[in-house]
Amino acid sequence: MNKETRWFGFYPPYVFTALVLIQYLVKVYLKFDIGHNVVFSPVVEGDSYHNMSDVFECCMVFLALWFSKRPRDEEYPFGRKKAESLFQLTVGVALFCVACKTCFKVVVESLNCELLWGVKAWVEGFATLPKYEHLVVDPKFFWLVFGTMAISALSSFVMSTFQIKIGRAMRHPVMVADGKETFSDGCVESIASIGILCEHLFGMPWLEYPLGVAISCYMWKTAWCIFNEGLQKILQKSLGPKFRNKIIDLVTGVYGVQDVLEFKDFSDGSLVSVIMKLVTHCDLLAHGDIKLAIYNIVSKYMEEEQLGEFDYYIRFEPAEVCCTRVGYVMVAAGKTMIIAPSVFLGTHLRICDMRNDVIARWKDVPLLASAGVEPQRFLSQLAKLLTDKRTKVVYSFGLEEDTGVASNWVSDTLRAAGIEFRKAVSFVPEHLGFKVSHAQ
Repeated sequence: MNKETRWFGFYPPYVFTALVLIQYLVKVYLKFDIGHNVVFSPVVEGDSYHNMSDVFECCMVFLALWFSKRPRDEEYPFGRKKAESLFQLTVGVALFCVACKTCFKVVVESLNCELLWGVKAWVEGFATLPKYEHLVVDPKFFWLVFGTMAISALSSFVMSTFQIKIGRAMRHPVMVADGKETFSDGCVESIASIGILCEHLFGMPWLEYPLGVAISCYMWKTAWCIFNEGLQKILQKSLGPKFRNKIIDLVTGVYGVQDVLEFKDFSDGSLVSVIMKLVTHCDLLAHGDIKLAIYNIVSKYMEEEQLGEFDYYIRFEPAEVCCTRVGYVMVAAGKTMIIAPSVFLGTHLRICDMRNDVIARWKDVPLLASAGVEPQRFLSQLAKLLTDKRTKVVYSFGLEEDTGVASNWVSDTLRAAGIEFRKAVSFVPEHLGFKVSHAQ
């Protein structure tokens, strides 16, 4: 599932939020009608009022989704994703209030339990407790009331699962937060169902009280997680050293990047922004390719870690110029010159001035004929020429064995004279970066 996915021609979060809204409207109607008109059940009727606030919350989710999806413009260059973070704060506060209300209601009602009448009398000595209405459910309507609450709880759990799943897949934290709040609704409805069942089967509705306290604690924890997550995104909190170090490793692994001088990252809603200053030896024309490579690699990592979308701002600083000089043993092949198969078959020595490992200029110098000359003497003459040209590295195509001389012996002999012998990766000069315009 991605941003281009459509259900019946509509954006999936819109479609599913509409289904959740319809669910709450049905719950409000059924619970109020059953709890107020069919049987006297303050539990069922009271939960219908709670679902009314959920209807309002769903409308706010619609508004937050629509506002956050509006495209970037000159006035809002980073988009409007923070609207979802603001709603997360609202959901966190609302869920905290619901948890407090649930806990207070459970504690007060538990004082009316026969097991705690002594505590009730002590509390009423200095405080007035609100009026408590006992749970009254006619046995003939038991399955209607219990079934309504149980199915309502089950639908809340199912809807919350899909809300969280779709919200994470489509990068909408507001939908994830609302899904967690819907899950807490299912927990409250489950407690009510357990109370109704215990009252009918065992005459012990008080069993719902300890469960109510436990669920209130769970709701407080969820409320804090939602609120803290939204607050971190509004304050643009960093991803942390674990993710930062991994991203730096990925960036430095891109060809052309020598070092990362500056690195700043922050999460803005579901968008992770990274500001970098990179050291590179590549020219200006290659900067676009480097940026594209960094975006592809880091975006894939962000997706794997479910960190959100990735945006970047990169500045380049040229690396310090590193100048070196190398030599290539060349031989004529028709009208062109190629890398000599062996140092003993070369006719010219191509002296190359390198700038950051790129050939800046080159010049061909004739070599003495090797025919009839002992290999040791020829290598001594070659080493002297390289030394005179201030060149410490020489290349051939590395087929010295074909001339009856071991390449290891050639390497050791030149190394004794202070010259490093290497094998070229190609015998075609153009493949090694030689350009006619760089010839002298």
